[in-house]
Amino acid sequence: MNLPFNKDRVLSCLDGVLNNNTRLKVVAERNDGLKVCNFLNDIYKPLFPEIRVNETVINTETSVCLYTEDELGVITSTVSISWLDGEVVPKALMEEAALINKNNEVTLQIGRFYIGAVKEQSLLRLYFKCFVELAGALRVSTITGLVKSKDLRLHEGRFKADVLVRNTGLRFGSAHVFALVQWSLNRLGSRFYKWLGDLQSTTPKIFTAQDWNGYARPFASVQTQVQQELQQEAVKHLKGKVGDFGCGSAKIGLMVSDNNRVRSYVGIDASIEMTRIARVLLKEIEPINEQSIHHGLIEDYTLTSFETAVSLNSYYSWPNPLTTLKHIYNLIETDGIFILATPNKTLDLVLLDKQAKKELIAHPDYKEFREHNLKLINDKDANLVEMSELIKQVQSVGFKVEACHQEFYCGGLNFLVLSK
Repeated sequence: MNLPFNKDRVLSCLDGVLNNNTRLKVVAERNDGLKVCNFLNDIYKPLFPEIRVNETVINTETSVCLYTEDELGVITSTVSISWLDGEVVPKALMEEAALINKNNEVTLQIGRFYIGAVKEQSLLRLYFKCFVELAGALRVSTITGLVKSKDLRLHEGRFKADVLVRNTGLRFGSAHVFALVQWSLNRLGSRFYKWLGDLQSTTPKIFTAQDWNGYARPFASVQTQVQQELQQEAVKHLKGKVGDFGCGSAKIGLMVSDNNRVRSYVGIDASIEMTRIARVLLKEIEPINEQSIHHGLIEDYTLTSFETAVSLNSYYSWPNPLTTLKHIYNLIETDGIFILATPNKTLDLVLLDKQAKKELIAHPDYKEFREHNLKLINDKDANLVEMSELIKQVQSVGFKVEACHQEFYCGGLNFLVLSK
């Protein structure tokens, strides 16, 4: 039996996905499996009596089980995730789904999904966030599962799910008819990501999840000359363990992927879609150094320190710049270097657009890229800071200014080389 990946890889990816999520737990020990089985037998199986629930189906070599518990240790929800047809969705249905899709791509399957109490319905967001991030980390483009037919409007509307089989004929002994649906990662819209982001507050408060997740694809595909010049200059200063704060789709990571001076690269970004794309791109480039992407706020990252670090065009969206700068300072090792670049009030996007059009006018994503840039920079809360003020801020948290200038973006960008 040829499997797309083994369980160790899935668990490794899950470890990264759940790093900032202490509520979702993975069944790893026999006692965990027994607790989940008892929960399902007591609450879930009476509702769906035809579904098998025992230790052998909770934790297998081709599936993982997630669960949550309350402050007393009582389990409140559970779900199984598999990458083998028939493990949680019947094999015949998965074969039918493959015919409908006209491909043999790997899909994650979710099943035995149950949230125990009405007050815990917010867990739905946590779970879907996990599903999407895990699929992205594994480079799986779709997630497939059975849902109650009465819930199809929600999944089609908010989640942009494709209904593969509207009436599977399955009821599992319940009063509900089940449908087979599939969520394609490249079709999940801004409304869905906004729904995810609002719960975790993983995007800067002055910008919405829609702003950043909608920007992710055109940002990843469009590269202007002025962007490339900035990135190339920043990379000259990077070596050793590198941190990229507000990494977006990890363009810096791609540029240092074959750099022998760089031992490791960690990209950190608050946009779930940016980080999903970043993981895919870094995997495709096959870097020679260790590379990883972390989804979350910069000031929540505490996993490692860095010899050098960079933050390009992220500062202007930080709700509390001093707090974020201080946290970055604490993450950088003694004698380390931090490259900070952010737009100032003289930034002329009209001029930059005229220059970029000459090279990108035929690019299918340029118009969308341009519109998002204008929206973000022209937002009333965008922090376009003067160089003098920025210098005061970085010095106040402990940085020394080794060099600073406004030579990029036709003078519209503050570029600082800082040391600790």
